[in-house]
Amino acid sequence: MVAVVVAAWNLYIVAAALTAHPLLLPAGGSDAYVGATVLPQVLQLEWLDSSHCGDLADGEACHTVSTSVRAEEIPLWIRAVAVTPQLLEAMAIVVALLAVRRALQYIAWGQPFAGQVRAGLRAAAVVLVVGTLVRTALHPVGLALTAQWWDGLDGGRGIGMQPIYLSVPLLVGGLVLGSLGVAFREGARLQEDVDGVI
Repeated sequence: MVAVVVAAWNLYIVAAALTAHPLLLPAGGSDAYVGATVLPQVLQLEWLDSSHCGDLADGEACHTVSTSVRAEEIPLWIRAVAVTPQLLEAMAIVVALLAVRRALQYIAWGQPFAGQVRAGLRAAAVVLVVGTLVRTALHPVGLALTAQWWDGLDGGRGIGMQPIYLSVPLLVGGLVLGSLGVAFREGARLQEDVDGVI
């Protein structure tokens, strides 16, 4: 159930980042917007303005006004590259869930040591581990593109970026599924040994 929620959330983030519109609000008449923080690499992205400080009397403190950057202000191709790792992670979760579902069907049919069970668990483990590592490897690409675009703009700016991302729960889940696959493989070997004795 948690994996389904994680996959659905990742797909929502991808859709919100690409469309740059709040997906759960009615269209039209709303001042709501999707902030740049929808991108997994961005923790803070703000325009800083102190142009009003020239109008202050001597001795008055000038407070910088910060305005959040909207996702639509970032070029679409950068947003697409930035959310690609999340899309890949969501796809890996869905594939892993389908593989585990297939393995569980054979277990429910009374064939826990069938080759399909081991293959399903192995496939789910590989997809989760590889998907997590690929997401971790691609995350800095979106980070670099967003930072490069941001550095090329004029004016005062505030930026906060998430330098690295590793989904430890998905990585551990993949490793646990791989271990279960090994256990079922050994169980199948033991069952073959016992069948030969009887």
